Amino acid sequence: MTLRRAVSTAYYAVFHDLCRRTAEHVLPNGHARAQLALARTIRHGELKTCCGWIAQNVAKPGDSLDALVDALRQCAPLVNAAGVFYELQEKRHAADYDHFASFDKRAALATVREAEGVIDVIDGLSPADRDAFLGLLALYCVPHGSARA
Repeated sequence: MTLRRAVSTAYYAVFHDLCRRTAEHVLPNGHARAQLALARTIRHGELKTCCGWIAQNVAKPGDSLDALVDALRQCAPLVNAAGVFYELQEKRHAADYDHFASFDKRAALATVREAEGVIDVIDGLSPADRDAFLGLLALYCVPHGSARA
């Protein structure tokens, strides 16, 4: 049970980090409560989809976001980190919902290191790449009005 929790928590650490960064990007001078409220609107599936676009695990959206996705695909560290995040969510689903999945200590520790690596990559992006990535997340993952809320 503890190893499952480690895998799940590793994913959530990255998810919440990306949500916080996106909210701060959208509301750079906003009150912490407003940023938190915005961060809490981001959905797991949309974030995974964006990362899938960048890592080429999912076909591009085929709309106005394609050019941004293409630009982000030029940043190799981000492509790798996006792919790792995509896989982290799948591991989290297995840890939380697949009662037949088994986890050993080595794999759980590797998952924690992968999660730390994603955060390190985001920290190390150029300001332009970070802004573009967070802009994509803001455009796609933050609900706009009642249609996606």
